[in-house]
Amino acid sequence: DNLIDLNMAIILMLKEILDIKTKIFFASSFNLKKTDPTTDLINLCNCVGGGLYLSGQGGKNYIDEYLFEKSKIFYILHAFTVEGIVFYCNIRF
Repeated sequence: DNLIDLNMAIILMLKEILDIKTKIFFASSFNLKKTDPTTDLINLCNCVGGGLYLSGQGGKNYIDEYLFEKSKIFYILHAFTVEGIVFYCNIRF
């Protein structure tokens, strides 16, 4: 079997135990044409009605924040530290 099968079994078990109602989607189920990484993420957000994309530190190496701003999807970059979570975001009020 594949690691994804084990991962999904654990995730689904935890969802049930914790009574989490959030739906899970696989990017491959949307049959989107691949473009560039940022546009791909924006397209996925649009497919599920997402208005916010939360990224880890690796995202700063390839995500084009301007495209998120232009698409009206908030982009948040977060970093885990010893003291807690540090957020960097492009949200403008």
